[in-house]
Amino acid sequence: MKRYSDLLVIDALVCVLAVLVFTSQMTALRIILGIPAVLFFPGYVLTAALFSKRAGPGRAERIALSIGASAAAVIIIGLFLNYTWWGITITSTAVSLAVFVVAISVVAGLRRRRLAVGEPAAPQFAVSLSWWRKAAGIDRVLVVALALSVILALGASVYVSARPKPGDAFTEFYLLNTTGMAEKYTREMVLGREYELVLGITNRERQENSYRVEIRLEGVRKDEIGPVVLASGEKRELKVKYVPDTLGDNQKLEFLLFKAEESEPYTTLYLRIFVNPR
Repeated sequence: MKRYSDLLVIDALVCVLAVLVFTSQMTALRIILGIPAVLFFPGYVLTAALFSKRAGPGRAERIALSIGASAAAVIIIGLFLNYTWWGITITSTAVSLAVFVVAISVVAGLRRRRLAVGEPAAPQFAVSLSWWRKAAGIDRVLVVALALSVILALGASVYVSARPKPGDAFTEFYLLNTTGMAEKYTREMVLGREYELVLGITNRERQENSYRVEIRLEGVRKDEIGPVVLASGEKRELKVKYVPDTLGDNQKLEFLLFKAEESEPYTTLYLRIFVNPR
């Protein structure tokens, strides 16, 4: 079992990270696990699978290969997720990384299993003082630089997470057609006929907020929706039914989003519509 201990530890850590993303709000712990899960673990298991024997790249070279291979693996996973219905989210990324790392570590474990009895496997996590004394100067510099980089990255990430910039708070407001796409809206309308649109609101203000939406045609108020109360991070998509009551071409149909009881709109969306008698 000792021969596979490094792989088992990495598998356990990425699985814990995936579970935390689903069930926990412990942001600091997720960051602490997330940084090596993105920057090191994927490349480490890839390197372990490619170079199962101790003969081959040394420790410093394996560390460099692990970081470079991790970057490549994360990019490929991101490209894959971008073309799936999951999209690139924290949850989909964490689960995909966990699946990738566990799958490749199984391959690495099988390759180690095929080594001859007594034949040493690739270098693992443990770094002994004897290795440090024998290591070349450049190897020591690389290891120290890597350790400092990880410590600085962890510290900066925790600091930024704990003290987010005020400018990061915002509300998303978007318009969709009846098929859920932000395109090909119905612009040619018939007087008196009912039409449907979807308005989306996502609260990213880091606090609960109340919203209302005013619908105006050529500056004249036609309807109001709300209040819509959203917790931090919550999204709501509202089906809006509109019946045009004024004939005319190139009319401006506006959707104004207001926060709480503010008199000025937070943001505005609009469509140019053409209303015909039939």
